[in-house]
Amino acid sequence: NRVATGTDQMPPAKRPTWRISQLWGVRRPPRILVTRAMGGIGDILMMTPGLRALAAKYPGAQIDFAIPKSFHSVVDGLPGVRLLDIDEDVINLNAYKRWINLTDCPAGRVESRQTPNVRRNRIEIFARAMGVSKRRLKATIGSLPYYQIKSEEHEWAISRLAELNPEGKPVIGIQPYAADSYRNWPYMEQLAKELARDHLVLVFHHEPMQGFEYPSVAKIVEPLRKSIALASVCSKLVVLDSSFLHFSAALRVPTIAIFGAISGRLRTKDYPNVQLVAPKKNEYPCYPCWRHEHKPCHLTNGRESLCLRSISIDDVLSKLNKTEEKCTKMNFIGQRIIDWVRYGRE
Repeated sequence: NRVATGTDQMPPAKRPTWRISQLWGVRRPPRILVTRAMGGIGDILMMTPGLRALAAKYPGAQIDFAIPKSFHSVVDGLPGVRLLDIDEDVINLNAYKRWINLTDCPAGRVESRQTPNVRRNRIEIFARAMGVSKRRLKATIGSLPYYQIKSEEHEWAISRLAELNPEGKPVIGIQPYAADSYRNWPYMEQLAKELARDHLVLVFHHEPMQGFEYPSVAKIVEPLRKSIALASVCSKLVVLDSSFLHFSAALRVPTIAIFGAISGRLRTKDYPNVQLVAPKKNEYPCYPCWRHEHKPCHLTNGRESLCLRSISIDDVLSKLNKTEEKCTKMNFIGQRIIDWVRYGRE
């Protein structure tokens, strides 16, 4: 990160130039810098509610979000926020009234401190790190991530889907792999085979994959924005604890989220379009253990999360059938109560 500090930016012989606004005491709009040098797409999406609430809290302020260039397309068009390339752009910290450093991840610190009884989700933690309270977040922006499909992307997705689905079958999208293998559900390919009897199944991944060679199953390997545009026109999605979960929440696509190790109830509690499938507490009292990729499952001492094997294909199919019900505030609250009873007060 090329961050410039101090006064070495000004040639020694040059005298400071006074602005009229300084002479007359006129306050210039504050500049706020938010930085995130590493991490995943999911975390970037979970920061967007806090960024939008921060812009609403300080109208007229210039809010710069410095992240790697590869993430810019994910938050393209985020209202009230200017994107900077943290790896290439020169950033003078003295030009900002506040610097909010999210590279030293506040969510990781909170989760490490509260494990295994984590009580705050990452959207709230990131917003609080920006100076936005949970109450202000909910009163202004809400907790849904921000993402917008461009009109040309939507048109491409409709055209591509017509090519893939000449019979006009219902379309279900699947993201079979998470970035970390301990979050993977071992029966995703069998689920795709089962669903392909009555649906067109789109299997999304960022690189060519083995398996999933069945009629009415199409493997989608496209640039991220094209993949998300295609996912947005699916009737339903089945995802893991991954970026597609947060994209689906932003786009309000009916979604089944399969969780193990990490608390799905906490991660999805503000996503009314998402139905949770997770290990039952009476079968796996250790869920959620909040392990990570480099910490083995304490039941097997292996990388796979054993509790994910307890989730059957029928469990997921049952949830998919329920997504046909109209989503209202009352059944959203009712589903959260059912999840609390089924998966326990974590």
